[in-house]
Amino acid sequence: MSALGGFLKGGMLDLFYSRTHIQIQIQIQIQIQIQIRYQAGCMTQLNEENRIELARLIMMLLDNWGLSNAEKLNILDFPDSSRVRSVRQYYNGRPLPDEAKILERVEHLVGIADALRTSYPLNDQMPKFWLNKTNKLFGNRTPLNCMLEDGLDGIVAVRIHLDCAYDWEISDKIL
Repeated sequence: MSALGGFLKGGMLDLFYSRTHIQIQIQIQIQIQIQIRYQAGCMTQLNEENRIELARLIMMLLDNWGLSNAEKLNILDFPDSSRVRSVRQYYNGRPLPDEAKILERVEHLVGIADALRTSYPLNDQMPKFWLNKTNKLFGNRTPLNCMLEDGLDGIVAVRIHLDCAYDWEISDKIL
């Protein structure tokens, strides 16, 4: 192998590892920023500026999970009149609708993201893998399909399965 070939190969590997490292750092930052907002209990008391930032962050999170634009609209329970092409506006400064049902879903999705980050801290690909692997607890469906098909009930079921602290919180409220 020539010196130039070795340089290019090494350079490409360095570029790959550098991109992967940057992507991991971005994913961690997204999840931390969303979790900070969630823990502050401000999901239902967001001003427009916060909803703009939250829209961008939640869309990036759903990208990391591999959802299509149609699936993003579905999982967030946007109105049926919402167009798939409108999703890109949420990356570019359009705020999330100030609707309790949407913000509740965002809150649960953030809880799921945090539980997956906690469960798989060393592998940024595991959340997407786990969400797309069939699971007996969800009727031999993937957790992602459970959330998309069952709506809020499916989202809560996935969160309860992943987040024991949330499960305890729910149990305390029931009892």
